[in-house]
Amino acid sequence: MIKCLSLSVAFVFFISTLSTAQPLWQRTNGPSGAGISEIAFDSSGGAFVIANAAFRTVDGGATWHELAITPTDIHTLHNGHIVAILNGQIAISTDVGATWSSVLAQTGPIAITLTGEIFVATQSAVYRSTNEGISWDTLAAPPTTARFYCFYTSTLFLLTSDRGGGSLYRSTNNGSNWSRVVNGLSLDNFYGDDIAGNPAGAMVYACRDGRYLSTDDGRTWKSFSSNNDVGIKVAVDHSGHFAIGTGGIEYFDSLPGPSKNYYGDDGRSISSFNGSQVLVGAPDGGFWSAGGSNIGVVNAALTSTHIVGPPTGQITSMAPLASGSILANSNGTLYRTTNAGDTWASITGDIKLLAFDSAHDILAAYGGAIKRTSDGGNNWSQLGYTLTSTGITSAIVDPTGMIYVGSGEGVFRSSDNGATWDQLNAGLGNLQVASLAVNAKGDVFAGTSTRIYESTDHALTWSALAFAPSTDTVLYDSITRSVSHGFSALTFNTAGDLIAVVPNLGVFWSHDNGATWDSIGTGLSGEVKALLSTPSGHVFAGTDHGVFYLAAGGATWVDANSGLDGVPVLSITRDAAGTVYLGTNGKGVYRSTLTYNRAAPPNAVNSSTAETGDIKVYPNPMSARGQIEFNRMGGSNIRITILNSLGEEVAAMTPLASQTGSITFSFDASTLASGVYTVRISDGLSYSTRHFLVSR
Repeated sequence: MIKCLSLSVAFVFFISTLSTAQPLWQRTNGPSGAGISEIAFDSSGGAFVIANAAFRTVDGGATWHELAITPTDIHTLHNGHIVAILNGQIAISTDVGATWSSVLAQTGPIAITLTGEIFVATQSAVYRSTNEGISWDTLAAPPTTARFYCFYTSTLFLLTSDRGGGSLYRSTNNGSNWSRVVNGLSLDNFYGDDIAGNPAGAMVYACRDGRYLSTDDGRTWKSFSSNNDVGIKVAVDHSGHFAIGTGGIEYFDSLPGPSKNYYGDDGRSISSFNGSQVLVGAPDGGFWSAGGSNIGVVNAALTSTHIVGPPTGQITSMAPLASGSILANSNGTLYRTTNAGDTWASITGDIKLLAFDSAHDILAAYGGAIKRTSDGGNNWSQLGYTLTSTGITSAIVDPTGMIYVGSGEGVFRSSDNGATWDQLNAGLGNLQVASLAVNAKGDVFAGTSTRIYESTDHALTWSALAFAPSTDTVLYDSITRSVSHGFSALTFNTAGDLIAVVPNLGVFWSHDNGATWDSIGTGLSGEVKALLSTPSGHVFAGTDHGVFYLAAGGATWVDANSGLDGVPVLSITRDAAGTVYLGTNGKGVYRSTLTYNRAAPPNAVNSSTAETGDIKVYPNPMSARGQIEFNRMGGSNIRITILNSLGEEVAAMTPLASQTGSITFSFDASTLASGVYTVRISDGLSYSTRHFLVSR
């Protein structure tokens, strides 16, 4: 210990942590990855969407709220109450989907009249309620239970269609009797069809055989178009205009008459996403069309479109662009956001994001080949030839710009930005490469299904590290086999530590480039799916229990699920501003409310100032009161600050200018949360730092 001079003064100061009411993570608007099966609107302007869960938006798709319960076949009464199928019964919600009450222990297609009557068609009967399910009338069995419709009159329609023929049935007495529509419709070869009606009494029926118009409430029909598309949907907007969704969305100003095609803002038909599987007219005008996992919205003025979608996908990989955009891979489709996740648009498919090259272009795996995009994913070019038939698992770029690719056939390297490739496996005892990492010196590390291999000569030769995880004995097809855990992810933190994920065993790190290893599993929960090292020194781990991080200098994982609620995390990335993004399993993308940039010392004279001086903090770790000792530095403006793990200043102190020699401060850390902190002492010319741990 450095003894205090007689002129030294002991100061006591209290540290308060920076606190915030906001959670650490907030959900972005997508991208979606599950097929959307239904869209419905409530009377307040909200929209419901059913995918692999039920979501509601009240701002046109900008933000989404997931319902606790997932109903199907949603319909809205004029008073805003919701009728749907839930758990094999008919249920009603009076609070926009928050809670539900069962009203009929039967299930079947639902139709709602303008006066609020609810009809349910089952195989044995049609049920009718005029008081929101309090009581039901039982009517005769319907001729079919395929699809049930009621538009702007009291007439009910039942439609069945398949490749062997179909029928349209009509009832004008609340389902007591039905008649098959034969005037103008011959449904012998009709399938893939839909029907809609407008307030003027006009109805459009569209199918593979053509398009038909009725102006007498569906009694008689005339053909007005011979288009023969498959997967047709028909909808009406608030003005009574019809739209037909097929390979594009066709809008009709008048019927019969020419149609207009809608196209997205990026020049693609908004229904090119697997066709218009769902098409509905919005109460405030325009149309919403769902194709696969996307929703194309035609505005009320019928002049433009945009893409929205609920956050439902499995986000398996992400990457930031220099422009600030984020790319995310969801269920084989690549999405891009230019506004930090508020809206997303799909740009291509079957791409696995991997790394950046020396020009900051995105590199991605497409099967066994590497492709590059320089324009944010709009266009891709293949680099050289297809490398492997086993699929590419990982890619990195070293400080000199060399590209390394890992696969089931070992490691490939390109030294000319992807024009040519060499397969370099000398000394690589296992070709099943699952992960790659490179340190600041350019040494390359390959994690395989059994060992980690290191190359110090740009992959020309490889040598195995001593660390080898244990193997398990399993019974497979009546044969006992040994299965190794392997290494699914590798990364380096800002201190130069090599961090490795071993499936089913946890996370390990090495402070000496792999010579010795220690487990850092304390505080971590769940199987690790993704790692990200940030310039702030934080290492994030995404697991099937959420997300955790190691703070700079820390050796214990910190639970970071505030705002995330433990949803499984499959991928992690960070943009240039320091915002961290989490790709989840089924809940889309979340972004951090804090930034994780380099923990730059505040008020530093220049970025090249080296650490000097001598600081001691004791006890370390501490639980309450501690001591800081240091030798006075050369400058005259001494300032002492305490930084939290994010590099944020939580306390500051300025010694007397007359103090010289060794200086001691006492402080009370009892108000600090457990974690890693940094003491920083600056004299305006240079600075010194020392980490300490608060643990209780």
